[in-house]
Amino acid sequence: AYATLANGGEVVQPVLIHEIHDANGLLVYKHQRRVLRRAISQETARSMRAMLESVVDSGTATAAGLDTYDVAGKSGTARRAGSNGHYINGAYNATFAALFPAQAPQYVIVAKLIDPQAKIFGGVVSGGLVHGILQAALATRDASLDRHELAKYAKPLRPPVVKPKSPQAIAAATRDSARFDSLRAPAPAAAAPVAAAGRIVVALPYVANNATAESATDDNRAIAVRAEIGDSARAPLAAGTQLVPSIYGLDARQAVRTLYAAGFQVRLAKGPSGQTKPAAGSIARAGSTVVLYSTQ
Repeated sequence: AYATLANGGEVVQPVLIHEIHDANGLLVYKHQRRVLRRAISQETARSMRAMLESVVDSGTATAAGLDTYDVAGKSGTARRAGSNGHYINGAYNATFAALFPAQAPQYVIVAKLIDPQAKIFGGVVSGGLVHGILQAALATRDASLDRHELAKYAKPLRPPVVKPKSPQAIAAATRDSARFDSLRAPAPAAAAPVAAAGRIVVALPYVANNATAESATDDNRAIAVRAEIGDSARAPLAAGTQLVPSIYGLDARQAVRTLYAAGFQVRLAKGPSGQTKPAAGSIARAGSTVVLYSTQ
């Protein structure tokens, strides 16, 4: 039903496979869009999307909203019935259906949580879940999004609102600054530059341009990256490589988003929280998998 709103009122045949390519990358099958019938007019579908956009913008599902794009959707909170035909005390279905982006949807996401704990409202718990899914999709490079089309609907960046300080606050800040200046330790003497005594060699997974899949893999090829010790500027990274970012102090969801945004795939594993393999600061192939450890 929500996909029909996303498709301008047309009921489109669902499909699981969009394209099939052979071993050489040649296209052997491409799904052709098939409209089964028209349920509502384009004008009605457009009006419905505008209404659903207000649900996220200023209604019951603000938790699903994004700063970068408009999201449309509908929240639902329903009591669950038991086998005896009566409602179960404290049992709820919390749902949220989202269209993203609101103006020209590429995704329809329906999240349903059965018996959520603490908070029960669909717009809050399921809307928050959809918010996380959309952020992850925007962060990763292999999400099925048309980025060129999506850019047409990006929200303009808003400058931060800076409230003017009162005269009393300015005077207090001036007094605090003078007091801290008197307690501040003297600046350390400038350290002498370190002489370049040698080179650092780091081995990275690499497949040579002229190597075939049979003769070279990520495990049996390496490229050496050398940098002069003592250089004030970091040596440029080899093409196709990237630094693994630090995720220290981030929760698991934030850490995954940070690694995706840096251009890596992520695999979760049990281990000391806040650590990755390769470790933060290491150089790894862009698009390779970074193992994120968590105690949970």
